[in-house]
Amino acid sequence: MTSFSRFAILMALLGAAVSEEDTAGRGDCPSQSERLLTREELAIYHAGHEHIFLAILGEVYNVTNGKQYYGTGMGYAGFSGTDGSRSFVTGNFSNGGIVDDLDALSPEEVAGVVGWRDFYRNEDKYPYIGKLIGRYFDENGGNTPYHGIIAQQMELHETKQRLAALLKKKYPKCNSKWTQKTGKQVWCTTTAKNIARVPRKFTANESTKKPRCACIDLAKGVEAADGAIDTYENCKPDAQKCFL
Repeated sequence: MTSFSRFAILMALLGAAVSEEDTAGRGDCPSQSERLLTREELAIYHAGHEHIFLAILGEVYNVTNGKQYYGTGMGYAGFSGTDGSRSFVTGNFSNGGIVDDLDALSPEEVAGVVGWRDFYRNEDKYPYIGKLIGRYFDENGGNTPYHGIIAQQMELHETKQRLAALLKKKYPKCNSKWTQKTGKQVWCTTTAKNIARVPRKFTANESTKKPRCACIDLAKGVEAADGAIDTYENCKPDAQKCFL
């Protein structure tokens, strides 16, 4: 089965549905109270201006009340007067790094940018001003096709999050503690249904994360579609506690 087919099945099973308006812009038409700014107009409201604006995903906010962050010489001054969406997750605050494109970012990183956009949406001290004409909004304030890319990445992210939650429930994390005398130890407890589980290194499929300790029911094991398991060194296969 191809990865596309697996993704389609997961989407159908999990019911993942993300609204393009929720994950991208504030709709296709500007309201009477919002402004449409060009890049040149936004640049006027730089770190040294009386009023400081910034844009994220094309949405413009007045961050004058945060001059201690966005004012001249401050840590986030580079965001002032521009759209630096990408840098909110890359941490690249150089002149060439503060840019608005999200190209080649992972779904998790795109979700991080959306999260920052939502922060400004919900922060009363940073009033919403309007939209930046360019990558995310056209000259009429309508969404550009770039919003579709964001929506697709958010769908992937939401699907991964739901799958991770399912795997966490299916293969629960081990208990763990560290003492100077024994070092790190991991263990599993017998479930309410009297099922004994043992600690194993679990690696989920299509995951870039390191293996985690999971409590595995030996009678069932791990489904190949979910991932793979390995035993811990110097730990008996049926032991419910391992010293690492």
